Amino acid sequence: MKKMTMILFSIVLILLSGCARLKVEENNTLIEYLDNKYGKAEKGGYEKNNIKCDVLKDNYILYINGDIFILKDGTSYEYIEQGNKVYKNNQQCKKKETDIIIQKVVGDYFIGKDDKVYSSLYTKGDYNIESDFELLTKNNDIVSLKRVYEPSPNGYMFFVLKTDGNIYKTVFDMGLDYKIDFDKVVHETLLYSKDDYGFIKNFFNYGDDFFLITDNALYGPEKIITEECTKYADVDCEIKMVENKLYKNYKSEIKYINENYIVLKDNTILWTKLVFPPLEDEEV
Repeated sequence: MKKMTMILFSIVLILLSGCARLKVEENNTLIEYLDNKYGKAEKGGYEKNNIKCDVLKDNYILYINGDIFILKDGTSYEYIEQGNKVYKNNQQCKKKETDIIIQKVVGDYFIGKDDKVYSSLYTKGDYNIESDFELLTKNNDIVSLKRVYEPSPNGYMFFVLKTDGNIYKTVFDMGLDYKIDFDKVVHETLLYSKDDYGFIKNFFNYGDDFFLITDNALYGPEKIITEECTKYADVDCEIKMVENKLYKNYKSEIKYINENYIVLKDNTILWTKLVFPPLEDEEV
C-alpha cells in the first residue's frame, strides 16, 4: 500500500511539473503572451505589424512615431505602419528625402546637426522648426523632456530627465521673445530619484502614470489593493512604483520603447499601451 501511494504521488508530481513547463512554454515570447491574453492578432485579438525593413532590423533606433523612424546615424526613414504594400525598393521603409540630420532626440524634439530644433509633428513634408525651443541646443544636461500643460505664469513647465539619472518637474524661464530659456530654472522639484530606482535612462507617461526605464528594469505604477480601499468609497488604494514583471520577462526581445510604440528585434511594432497600460486602462 505504501509503495502504491509513493507511485501515485510520483505520478502527480510529474503531471504537475509538466503543466508548469507547459505554462512557461505557452508564454515563452511576448507575442505568445499577448496571443494568450487577447487572442491571436491575426484573428483581431490585438494590433501588431511586422514591417519588412532591413535597415530597421540592423540598426539602433533613436525615435519612432506613426510615420517615421530615426536611426542612430541621424538619418530618417518613412515607413508603412500597416498593410502589405511596399515601396519601389521592395521594402516597407525608405529613406526620407531631407537634408536634415538628427544628432539628438530629446523627448519629442529633435536637435539637428545644423543646431536647429525640430518637432516630431511630421506632415509628409519636412520637419517643423520649433523656434521657441532653439535654446534647447545650449543645454547638454537634458536627456529627455515632456511639456506639462499646467498653469505656470512664470515660465514653461516640463517633466525633465537629466544626465544625473533623475526626473524633475521643472519650470524654465520665459524670455521676452517668448523663447524658452532652458538654462534658467524658475522652480524645480525632484520627482523620481536614481537612489530609489537606479539610474534612469528614459521615461514615458500617461498623465500621472509614469514608467521609468533603467539599465535593467522598467518601473511602473501599481495599485495596492486592500480590504479598506475596496470597501470604502472615501478610501483610495495606494499607488506604488514597482518593477514591471512583464518587462523583466521579455526585455531581451524589446529593441525600442516610447509612450506610443514598442519595436521588437524582429521588426514587430506594437502599441505601448497594449503591453504597459496606464492604471485606468487596466481597470476596464
